[in-house]
Amino acid sequence: MRYHDEEWGVPVHDDRTLFEFLILEGTQAGLSWKTILNKRENYRKAFAGFDPKRVARYERRKIERLLRDPPVWGGAALQRCGQGFISRCGFSR
Repeated sequence: MRYHDEEWGVPVHDDRTLFEFLILEGTQAGLSWKTILNKRENYRKAFAGFDPKRVARYERRKIERLLRDPPVWGGAALQRCGQGFISRCGFSR
């Protein structure tokens, strides 16, 4: 898989790339990498191009809308994962 061969484990010092990996790794728990990587562009759109500063300013309404967005989270299991991930990272307001 290209992600593991060319991206995972490679030292990164860019905030956006680190945030992208945090999102991908955090949502992958228990799911196949193929599922997560197929949704990568949806995550990029939902998380402001993986800009952590912009995401930190998301209002509650935007967060709640994202949690209901099927292109981002898909099924109920992934949605629950997203809710837990967002609340643990302090994005819920």
